[in-house]
Amino acid sequence: MPFSGTCTCYENFFDEDCGLSIQTTPIIAGIPDHGDCDITQRECAKTSVMGYGWVESPKLSCKMTPFQVGLHNLRSNNIKVVYVGNCVSLKKKQDFKIF
Repeated sequence: MPFSGTCTCYENFFDEDCGLSIQTTPIIAGIPDHGDCDITQRECAKTSVMGYGWVESPKLSCKMTPFQVGLHNLRSNNIKVVYVGNCVSLKKKQDFKIF
């Protein structure tokens, strides 16, 4: 609901128009080079994940299942790993209030 040029969102909702719920899974729009990384070119220790619907929070994390690409197959131990995330917004920050 608009108030003095900013939105005051109901609990568990956020974004410029309060249209996103913290219960909604973010949408991944892309990963540089489709997630491929050549260890002869760089360390491959981190990458960016672009998308929308992220909640800027100190609890932001990514759950991944690492795998190795072999000449004829993919290998994975199917163990999910959780990494701490860092949300960087490319648009101007807005003021949001939760009540």
